[in-house]
Amino acid sequence: MSNLFIKKYSDETLKSVSNLIFNIENPLHSISLSADFLKNETLSEKAQNEIYKIIKKESSDILNFINEVLNTIKSNRKEKNDISLDEKKYSYKDVESISELVHDIKNPLCSLILSAELLKKGTLNKKNKNEIYSIIQESSENILNFVNEVLNTIRSNKPKEKVDINLEISERLKELGNLLKEKNIKINLNFGENIFIKGFITDIKRVFDNLISNAIKYNKENGKINIKTFKTKKSVSIEIKDTGIGISESDIKHVFDKFYRAKTVKNSNTSGTGMGLYITNKIVKSHNGTIKLTSKLDKYTKFKINLKNHQILIP
Repeated sequence: MSNLFIKKYSDETLKSVSNLIFNIENPLHSISLSADFLKNETLSEKAQNEIYKIIKKESSDILNFINEVLNTIKSNRKEKNDISLDEKKYSYKDVESISELVHDIKNPLCSLILSAELLKKGTLNKKNKNEIYSIIQESSENILNFVNEVLNTIRSNKPKEKVDINLEISERLKELGNLLKEKNIKINLNFGENIFIKGFITDIKRVFDNLISNAIKYNKENGKINIKTFKTKKSVSIEIKDTGIGISESDIKHVFDKFYRAKTVKNSNTSGTGMGLYITNKIVKSHNGTIKLTSKLDKYTKFKINLKNHQILIP
């Protein structure tokens, strides 16, 4: 698929596809994990119903997002206008390619939602249930494999770019402005000068989205978030520290594990899939960096990212 995919889509389309795909990757992992749990025959009826709810909710959220993209495309198709997606303008030709790819995700997703609805009714015999379990598992795996193939193709064929770390953090804070206002959280910025790296800009944005949104979600009312960037001859460093609920010492060693959610996070009644920090860590490592966490219950949580010398880009 890789060579055909790259020839078919322009560079701008690939960037747009990357942004669109990132919006659905986390809930897809949640669906896939839930589908795996369904194979467990010892699950209680209550546990099964909870899994159906997760599958239905995450699938519906993705479908709503996809329909929003498709409706935007459809409303401009007759005039063949350029349109805006992800706050960027794309040519009609590129948009048609995006539409085709999104449809490839939508079809198995509809099958998955229908299957979850059938299970929820509770009128199926064991044989029919097992058949639907297989449909759910196969559909979720197909979508996830497709999404991963697209993302891997994009990354392997896209050169790294000059990334302004301070600018990307500032942009994320603007986007999350409403959440900050809701909890009356104060932001303290301490930016070093000329903090640039060479990397994949969409991935770097995602790292800051995850870390800053977590610092807001798990913070207290009238709390603070301190963000610091600096560099040495050998590295660029980013520190993000909040005044939130904190993470216990026993949880700290697991927070970067796939699907792991700390006890304090679960008790906060805040939704999540346990994929955010796993993906963040994966992205940082792909940029030859490290991410470390320090925390104290009911006091603070601090993440520190270090990117090594050969990732630094001198302006």
